[in-house]
Amino acid sequence: MVPPQFVNFNPGPILVNCLADVPEPQTPTISDCDPAAFLVLEEAESGPPCNRNITYRWIASDLCGNTSEMTQTILYEDVLSPQFSEPPATVQWSCPDY
Repeated sequence: MVPPQFVNFNPGPILVNCLADVPEPQTPTISDCDPAAFLVLEEAESGPPCNRNITYRWIASDLCGNTSEMTQTILYEDVLSPQFSEPPATVQWSCPDY
């Protein structure tokens, strides 16, 4: 028996510098002679908050018990310095005379 095959699926890795840019898991297409083949997604994260590894693991199975899997890795590395959206306000301090 032949396990389900992933079609047109690019597992990456994908590098992002902002958490807002981490892509949602995209359901891959599978090819199998069993029309009842199905997918399961497992998500995992590891590493420190500013340097995360995000893993989407897809498991394809058919009713005959054949399985295959594909893992997509997203690397989140916060290497960008904060940027001001507006310049800081000018602050003036008064010192009392002694």
